Amino acid sequence: MSFSVFEYEFPIKNVHGKNTKLLSTCWTFYKPKTEVETYFYKNTKGTFFNFIFTKKWITETILKPFFPHKEYLVAFFDNEIGFYTWLDISPDAHQIAKKISKIIAAEKNGIFDVQSINTLSKDLIISFFENTIDDSRMIENNALNNSDYAKIAKAEKIILLNLTLPFIGIDAIAKQVSMSATKIKSNFKTVFGFSMLQYHKEKNMLLAMQLIKKSDIMIQNIAQITGYESASKFSIAFKKRFRNLPSTYR
Repeated sequence: MSFSVFEYEFPIKNVHGKNTKLLSTCWTFYKPKTEVETYFYKNTKGTFFNFIFTKKWITETILKPFFPHKEYLVAFFDNEIGFYTWLDISPDAHQIAKKISKIIAAEKNGIFDVQSINTLSKDLIISFFENTIDDSRMIENNALNNSDYAKIAKAEKIILLNLTLPFIGIDAIAKQVSMSATKIKSNFKTVFGFSMLQYHKEKNMLLAMQLIKKSDIMIQNIAQITGYESASKFSIAFKKRFRNLPSTYR
């Protein structure tokens, strides 16, 4: 399981003429034999927390005491390959990750607080499962092959490179990754839990939230950046996603 926290430069200039720096987080859950491809914007800086555990450990330490009757996870562990990813799903993860980083940074001559690392790592893993345990993807447990995972990663890249434009369409993406529209549509949802259009909208909303919090760009301009025809339509979509108007977070 991997939890990543990274800062990247989004190609939108702030008032100082520099790219806007934004924060993003991502969870991935995958089997060791799965080949994972990931794309980042240039000058991205980040931290990856990678947790490697056995089927026995996760069953006895996490599933039995915290999540009884979740047999479908055991089925996932029995597969040779498998890969799922989530956007920022755990509100406590940032703080837990900061504590782990602080302990690791205090390491001297290979010695650090192992007990605290173990406790915090367990907390981070539990927070992940608490937010994903009923995800239909985990229940259905549809593993793809590694070449398909590579094409899904490329499809995500195409979406991210076109965030400031209206959704370019499934057919256009399918053509670029050399896969049928039906298959790319199904496989993308298997990995990300969103349709490609939904993923485009979700990333746009997360981008908007970051721009509102971390930049000085006016809200009406953020609406245009994220592909909305008007600030009013943007505000409606934003409130539907975050339950508050953009001005609340500015």
